[in-house]
Amino acid sequence: MNRNKIFGGKITFFLPKQPSVWQTFFGLRGKNRYKYVAKYFCDIVLICTFASVFVPAYERTQITMWLFEMKRTSNILRLIAAMTIAIVALTMPQQCLAAGKRKVKVISEEQATKPLSYNKLLKSHDYETMYDRALEYFNFRKKNRKGEMVNTYNNYVKTAALLERATPRFGGTEREDSVAYYLATSYYKQGDFLTSAYMFDNFRKRFPRSVFIEDVTYMYALSYYYASPAPEYDQTTTLQAMVAIHEYLERYPASKERQGLNDKLDELQQKLYDKSYMNARVYYKIGEYKAAVTAISNAIDKYPKSNHREELLYLVTRSQYNLARNSVDSKKTDRYLDVMDRCYSFLGEYPESKYAKESNKMLSEAKEFIAEQKLDRSTEIVVKENENRFLQQAAQASEELKAAQEEQQKQKDARKQARKEKKQK
Repeated sequence: MNRNKIFGGKITFFLPKQPSVWQTFFGLRGKNRYKYVAKYFCDIVLICTFASVFVPAYERTQITMWLFEMKRTSNILRLIAAMTIAIVALTMPQQCLAAGKRKVKVISEEQATKPLSYNKLLKSHDYETMYDRALEYFNFRKKNRKGEMVNTYNNYVKTAALLERATPRFGGTEREDSVAYYLATSYYKQGDFLTSAYMFDNFRKRFPRSVFIEDVTYMYALSYYYASPAPEYDQTTTLQAMVAIHEYLERYPASKERQGLNDKLDELQQKLYDKSYMNARVYYKIGEYKAAVTAISNAIDKYPKSNHREELLYLVTRSQYNLARNSVDSKKTDRYLDVMDRCYSFLGEYPESKYAKESNKMLSEAKEFIAEQKLDRSTEIVVKENENRFLQQAAQASEELKAAQEEQQKQKDARKQARKEKKQK
């Protein structure tokens, strides 16, 4: 339609490109206005006929608005549609009336008493049924291929979802600690150990006198144990696991899980040994020998019973030797003296080590360099005293270390024997 005809050619710049019904009606003059009215009257009749015959009551509004927007449909098509509807309505009145009625779904008594499905129950407000169904999922067992009675991962997921939904309802009731216990345990069974550790920790603080407190403390320690990463990564979780296990053993010294937790402590301690060894070895690999001496010495002092002690002592000796060789002349004397001290310590503690041959070579080279230097009488005396003192300390340290290793081996053998006896029973 030409926009200049709207409102008799007055004020047309603000109107949209497709004017509304009322703008078009008041913008027309004479016969065009009556044609326009007749056209929309036919539309209204068509809409009402179609909606009353075929469309249910709850859908008539949407269909009416859709047909009302069909402004550009030709009058011939409108007439054909109206005639078709009228013919159908006259020939099949019962079918047309039935099509317009809304069907009502009839539910039998069996369907009414049938328990709700998991998805419907999760959306409902029947919290008692949620709690009961969650316990059913939690306690469900079936045989696997090995013949063991186990639960499924999906059941624990459903348990957690239902209990999370029901938790606000049971707050402040007698079942509050039960809901919190089963919720945290379901996350533990799923393998989400960091979440379960957080929930078990909250449980210990909120319900210190609960009947579940021993199991919660045990699973709290195991959550951090299973969440402990490989030695290549940060070992904060490993330290938390060790602290949690020590707390459990101190609180429940007569627990039947004591032997297994002691084995887990040894495993966690080994991770710390490996982490310290890898960190100290990095500086030696990149050729930063001065930093390597400091880092490896700290690792040895921090974990004196590490199973990497022999290699660390050799690496610190080798780093000190490389540092002395690459030093300026003014610092070589002092650093070669340090090499001698390191070699005496290593050979005294590990005389039959696979690195003994290389250590003796470094010691001989350091002695030759010191012999060529013109040292004071007092310095020579100090060197000899240090040599005797380090040899005595090395021998004593070697005996103590052997005794500690023998004691540790006896404890491991006793644990293995205890496990064998437990399996036989």
